[in-house]
Amino acid sequence: MEKVNIDPEIREVRLDEVFPSPYNPRKIADSARSGLKASIESFGYAEMLVVNKRNMHIVGGCQRYETLKALGVEAVEVVMVDLDEPAEKALAVSLNNKKISGHWSKDIHAILAELKDAIGDRYQDLKLDELRDRVVAVGMEDQKVEKAKQDITDELTCPSCGITFKDAT
Repeated sequence: MEKVNIDPEIREVRLDEVFPSPYNPRKIADSARSGLKASIESFGYAEMLVVNKRNMHIVGGCQRYETLKALGVEAVEVVMVDLDEPAEKALAVSLNNKKISGHWSKDIHAILAELKDAIGDRYQDLKLDELRDRVVAVGMEDQKVEKAKQDITDELTCPSCGITFKDAT
């Protein structure tokens, strides 16, 4: 097994020296961008851009890059990687792949409720109200699925003759 790189190259770069990848697979709505802006203004530059040193493409963080530029930031520290084009594209997709980033636990409900009172207007600015609504909708859908599973029995009764058949598996 290859050794995992736990000591990435971090370098300060000017934002005019790096470029969003031309194939960026992610887009952002204006309302989401305003939430990203609120996050950066509230918490600072907490997640570094990932840049391919071969072509200076931003592999991870294109939306943060655009937001930082709009905020007048001129230079930031970035994580530098050295990748050929297929690996660069694979990393770009992997960094945004919801299938490998986990899901919210039921604890998110209590955290969001606490934050609503604790951070005031920033709750909406950070789009946490929208997250809460989505998490509630997904939770309700999960409950429907569980109820449907409970309603399934190992027996089936023929509506014509009334004979009950049991699952033999």
